[in-house]
Amino acid sequence: MRAVVFDDFKTLPVLKDIEKPTPGPGEVLLKVAGAGACHSDVAIFQDFEANNPAGLKPGFVLGHENSGWVEEVGPGVSGINKGEAYLIYGPIGCQHCRACSRGQDTYCENAATNPYLGVGLGRNGGMAEYVTAPARNLVRWAMLIRLPPRRCPTPASRRTTPSSWLCQSSMAAESSRSSLAWAAWALWVCRS
Repeated sequence: MRAVVFDDFKTLPVLKDIEKPTPGPGEVLLKVAGAGACHSDVAIFQDFEANNPAGLKPGFVLGHENSGWVEEVGPGVSGINKGEAYLIYGPIGCQHCRACSRGQDTYCENAATNPYLGVGLGRNGGMAEYVTAPARNLVRWAMLIRLPPRRCPTPASRRTTPSSWLCQSSMAAESSRSSLAWAAWALWVCRS
């Protein structure tokens, strides 16, 4: 399959033919509908160096904002069927700390010791024809229409009230929602 691979720091990624991935235990293989490109992808190949704070090393497929259709499920996966449309929540934490147990992998307390930060961030991502992801990181396309809009206090009160952490979390969710929206758009445009 064809993929956009981050091969080295300070160089542009390369379009390559690589082997189609196979889902491992607890993983799902998706046929990619869309993969967003954002400043994080550009920073990885343009700004980062070998001693980067994220600990990323060259040699993976870019793309951490992805959507697609289930092509195959790995051992131990149930309730996910071939052909269904999903978005991928990119961050992958340790699965053991307090944040990960709440589904907040972005705030993983052990991120520095994990082998990668997420799908497309140290592990092969969605700028390819196919991508694998942990089943727990999939968001079913149909669930997006049920997400309520987030509301926060005015910018001034955000800095001065005890609810500031909740509002910042809500704003982070909005950022993630925006990424999911782009991935969802790709599913909508490409639907058959």
